[in-house]
Amino acid sequence: TVIRIIGGLLSAFELSREAVFLRKAEELAGLMMYSFKANPETGVPCTTISLDGSRRCTFPTWTQRNAILAEFGTIQLEFKYLAHHTGRKEFWEVAERQIRNVRGRTQPAGLYPNFMSPKTLRWTTTKVSMGALADSFYEYLLKQWLLTQRTEPYLRTMFDEAMLGMARSMVARSTPSELVYIADYVSEGKLVHKMDHLAC
Repeated sequence: TVIRIIGGLLSAFELSREAVFLRKAEELAGLMMYSFKANPETGVPCTTISLDGSRRCTFPTWTQRNAILAEFGTIQLEFKYLAHHTGRKEFWEVAERQIRNVRGRTQPAGLYPNFMSPKTLRWTTTKVSMGALADSFYEYLLKQWLLTQRTEPYLRTMFDEAMLGMARSMVARSTPSELVYIADYVSEGKLVHKMDHLAC
C-alpha cells in the first residue's frame, strides 16, 4: 500500500503538481496512522490493516507475528515526503521512529535480520536477505539520505556499513562456473546458496 499506492499518488503529484494526488495520498496515509498505535511502546506498524473503519491490525502467522523489515523499514520516503508537503509532522515522526528502532541494535555482521518483534524490538531471526523481506529497507536508507539533501549522514552510514557487511558475509561464487551471487545469510559462516531476484 505504501510504496505502490501512496508512492504512486505522490509520484503523480510530483510530476503534475495537481493537488488531488497529494490530497488522496494524505487521506490514505491518515487512514493508516492507527496501525502505528497498536504497539505504542515501539510504534511498529501492523502488517495487515483495514481501511474500512474496523481497524483490523495484525501480523502474519507465518512470521510468528513478527514485523517484516521490508515493511516497517520501507515507509520513510512516502511519509517524509507527505510531512514536507502537508506540514503534518506526525507522518515524519512515525516513519523516523522505525529507523530509530533498528539503528544501533546489535545485528549480525553489520546486517539487519528479516524479522523483529513488534513488542520488544528484538531480532527474532539471524537470517538476512538482500531479496524479499528486506531488499527495499536497504534501498530506502540511501534514498532517505538523498531525499533529505544529505543532511542526515547516519542514514548513509547505516547503508554503507550494511553494504560492507553484505560484501564480507554474503557474496559467494557458484560452482563450477564461478559466477558471483548474493546468498542469504543464516549465521556466521553459514549461507543459503540461492539468490533472490530482488537482490539484483
